[in-house]
Amino acid sequence: MWTKRAAPLLAMMVAAILAEGCKERAAGVTESQPEVQQQWAVVRRNAHGWTLHTLNTHAADLRVDDLDTTAVPSVEPDDAALVVHGTLRDAVFEVDAAFRGVPGAMWSQDDVFVQLKDTVATQLNLDASTEVPALDLSRVESDWLDHAWLENRVHARGAVLAGQFIGEPGGRGVLGFQANEVFVPLPDRARECPRAARFCPRGMVRAYRRDVDRCLVPDGCVEAANCASEPPACPSGFVLRTWRSAPHGCREYVCDPSFLRD
Repeated sequence: MWTKRAAPLLAMMVAAILAEGCKERAAGVTESQPEVQQQWAVVRRNAHGWTLHTLNTHAADLRVDDLDTTAVPSVEPDDAALVVHGTLRDAVFEVDAAFRGVPGAMWSQDDVFVQLKDTVATQLNLDASTEVPALDLSRVESDWLDHAWLENRVHARGAVLAGQFIGEPGGRGVLGFQANEVFVPLPDRARECPRAARFCPRGMVRAYRRDVDRCLVPDGCVEAANCASEPPACPSGFVLRTWRSAPHGCREYVCDPSFLRD
């Protein structure tokens, strides 16, 4: 029961607790705060927000309320899965880098997710590096995909690969990496394409070559030959691109992922 006699005792106890807290602060001891870490993850839209799967770990999936893509304005979140790098704060994932997969490729959350530099594959979130003598992109590349563009994104633009190591880590060693999907960086281009020249003398057509940024670079004026070529039927998720090439002015065709900005 509370009495006036207990008041001095309680005051002494409170003073002692406060004094001990001051000693801890003086010694550099502070209350622990939730640690905020940057991470790599795959995010997918769900009925209530987004599902976040942390890459290369066994952590349980998380539900986040929203994606903050202020730092990556080229990202237009839709129902497609994205590989993202960023920070989770108060149920909002703040994205500082985003990557989108080439349509049609089959991948799994159980795949190993890596980035390549030269012949070294680094596993995201783990910083574990493995020498990869060979890279197989055949499950991602198709007949009408621009292979030079894709390989440039893998080797020069930090694309994220989902797949499996080939070989025996404990035996003959890793022989290569089989990519099941390539997530290309957004935005896709590091620069805007220059305006392409169009004028040519009468009876001639402007020829172009396409660089690794998918920009058309003028390649002279040529006489157009009678080229027998049919445009491909691009699969779902792709859009047809075409231009005339040297030396005969024949049409070239590629199927670009439709999420890329032309």
